[in-house]
Amino acid sequence: MSTKTKIFLQYVVYSILFILVSYMVFRFFPENNKFLINHADTWRQYIKAVAYNSKWMRGFIYHLFKEKSLLPQTLSYGMGYGNDIYPTLQYYAIGDILNIPSVFVKVENIYIYIQITTILRPYLAGIAISLYLRYVRPELSWISVMCGMFTYAFGTYFMYYGTWHPYFANPLIYLPLVLLGAEKIFREKKPLTFIIAIFLSAINNFYFFYLIVLLTVIYCIVRAFFLYGKDFPALLKTVGTFLLGGIVGTMMSMVILLPVLFAFMHNSRSDQDIIFQMLYSPAYYKELAANLISFVIHGEAETQLGFTVLIIPAMLFVLYKGFFDKRDRQATVFMVIMAVCLCIPYAGYVFSGFAFVSNRWSFACAVFAGYAMAVFTDDLIRCLTTKLSFKFKNAVITVSQVVVFALTICLIGKNAYAGYSPEAGNMVGDYLDMASTEDMYLQLQSTEVQVVEEAAAKDGLDAVNDFYRYSGRNLVWNASLLDGITSTQFFWSLDDRGVSDYIRDMGVTDQESHAYYALDDRAILNLMGGVNYFSLRFNTPEERAFVPYSYYEDYGKYNFAIFRNDRALPYGSTCNKVIPRSDFEKMSVIERQEALLYGIVLDDKDAERFEKAEPVFTSSSADYKVTASEGIEFFDNGFKAEAGSNMTIEFEGRENAENYLFFKNLNIDADTMVVSLTASTQLSDGTEIKKQLDYQTKQSQNYSGWHDYIINMGYSQEPKSYYTITFGAGTYTYDSMEVLFQPLDGLEEKLSAFTQNTLENLDLHKNPISFATNKVTGDINLEEPKIMLLSTPYLSGWTAYVDGKKTELLRANTMFTALPLAEGYHEIELRYHTPGLLAGLILSILGVVLAIVVKRVYDRKGTS
Repeated sequence: MSTKTKIFLQYVVYSILFILVSYMVFRFFPENNKFLINHADTWRQYIKAVAYNSKWMRGFIYHLFKEKSLLPQTLSYGMGYGNDIYPTLQYYAIGDILNIPSVFVKVENIYIYIQITTILRPYLAGIAISLYLRYVRPELSWISVMCGMFTYAFGTYFMYYGTWHPYFANPLIYLPLVLLGAEKIFREKKPLTFIIAIFLSAINNFYFFYLIVLLTVIYCIVRAFFLYGKDFPALLKTVGTFLLGGIVGTMMSMVILLPVLFAFMHNSRSDQDIIFQMLYSPAYYKELAANLISFVIHGEAETQLGFTVLIIPAMLFVLYKGFFDKRDRQATVFMVIMAVCLCIPYAGYVFSGFAFVSNRWSFACAVFAGYAMAVFTDDLIRCLTTKLSFKFKNAVITVSQVVVFALTICLIGKNAYAGYSPEAGNMVGDYLDMASTEDMYLQLQSTEVQVVEEAAAKDGLDAVNDFYRYSGRNLVWNASLLDGITSTQFFWSLDDRGVSDYIRDMGVTDQESHAYYALDDRAILNLMGGVNYFSLRFNTPEERAFVPYSYYEDYGKYNFAIFRNDRALPYGSTCNKVIPRSDFEKMSVIERQEALLYGIVLDDKDAERFEKAEPVFTSSSADYKVTASEGIEFFDNGFKAEAGSNMTIEFEGRENAENYLFFKNLNIDADTMVVSLTASTQLSDGTEIKKQLDYQTKQSQNYSGWHDYIINMGYSQEPKSYYTITFGAGTYTYDSMEVLFQPLDGLEEKLSAFTQNTLENLDLHKNPISFATNKVTGDINLEEPKIMLLSTPYLSGWTAYVDGKKTELLRANTMFTALPLAEGYHEIELRYHTPGLLAGLILSILGVVLAIVVKRVYDRKGTS
């Protein structure tokens, strides 16, 4: 039998066994009528990203051949207020080679595709680690290698993260390939494998590429220390090869990576100011011991190891062998470094890109676990019988390897039971119930969006191509992505900070800078934000109390009610007055929102060219009396509250106003990552209404650094008289707690000043398949010079042309875009190009050329 045939048959055996093990591990899902699709991030983000990516790829093909254009359409108004598809979805879908075939998958079948690729990932991870193991330890038997493969692929890093966030399993595939490439540089001085592995890692996911680079550096430092010692010339030569390979591989990836790097510079999560201790809590270290050998659901600091109890003797065996075998000594040092990193929060902070403390990098520990189990399985009996000679020695060794392998598989099944089974960890309870293809498609499309579209069509709009925006209550995350309808909600890991800065400026109660929901039901913010439709998922008195002022009921279906306001600003409105940014920042939070009605906020330098607005503020405050329950202990500028304690604030309210509870510079110190406080009151008919603020403390990875909050208790014609605030446990400090009122008399008249001249004949030029665009056109006629306020986020990829002449765009109102115009008739064209995409493409082409040159040069060196 030839070597190739033998290897082929070995992987056939692995494939058959993988199918059997997969059934053992995942059977809890079909047995409990569950899909392998998590309720949380898989449903809210990943499945929608993959579904949209398949549409976007088909749309690109249509745009290329039908419209004869090579310029990709990368702007989607289905992403919040409008965002760049390319860097946003790179974290989830774009660049993941397993998602390329989804171009052939209909959206209604994408849930099947995702489940297949979810199971395919550990299969590929097993193959990846086998390539590494067979290269560094060629003497290992196939049974031993497979023991390492299954230990690696079915640790709970995959069983937890790989099913909760499917793309989190990808580094399990790419890290062994990068380490294999590193070994080929150390042993053969050939960088091609390393170049290709770096390329695949970099295009897959920028965050995990960062992790893989750090881990590879640690691995190579350990490896070089043992290999070269004080041979500095040889060390420097190898370092040069690594740098060359890393640069070339990264250059090849730049068509995807460079736009992400550009976007990351404007990301709202890049400067979080979280706090953490020097050490974890004692409970963490106790949990870590259990985490090593079992399935720990929701491990602290996002730590997931979950091998089997066999990893303990395997680690000890490798440690013992390290006294005699340099390879195992190197592995032991790497293991010790990883163990230390698991024990120190600062290591998790570094591995998360200095954003928060997380051990999502713990997939690296699985590399050592796979290695240790392979060596343990192969060598244990061999070492014990070294000095013995008997007839069936080889057979005994083989049988022992089979026994260890079989025990490993059984223990993997035990971990799966402990995590997934309803009788144990019940993780399957967090996954979607099985449903028909039709029902899954309806859920994916979202009834919320469909009802809003029906309302728009009823009102004479083109529900797909016309510009209109919706907001509401109880919205579904990322619901409007597939249909390209703009809304106020957005939940993706990479965002442009302009929108989150606006939310901060306005004191909106959203807590995660990359996940913003609505505009706190405030009339001014919704109307100035171009919100034409306001959706109520539940048409009840409690919910109707929060419908913003002047929105009227327009349409209803099922349990939904859709409200409309014709006064909401259109895509392009105009104004001739401005507010300098420095003046805007000096205003109180409530003054800022009212100031938007008088002029456009521009940076100071830009504002110098225009007439300055003079806002008239009509908001007011009320004195109040506080009655506190037991469990609240007051001190200067704050109080300490027990869970469930409350205080009632009594005041003399105002008629015909929005009613606010305002905290200035609120800080909550607590033992938990999230502390909730709930404000409630009664309507005149006795209906109780309430709103909740979920405050992310500095311990949370989602801490935003925002501290000013307006809690809008709704508009009412009759005055309110009290709020009851129920607190979560914690210490609350603030500069002030105020009861505020925002009258809305004359709101329509103030809005009309922006709509005297608007952009006409608006065409978003949406792709008919993906609804993406790279161009917006329209025209306008002005009697005097004005500034056009464009209801699209200020992104550096936009370029404006007025009457064919390139014209500067300005940042307006913190998140939107402004275009100065002279009087007269103008044809407007906005073009969007993803920043860094063209440069990245050029660098990728150069990288491919360099990779070919490098291969030829090193091949010649090898033959000379």
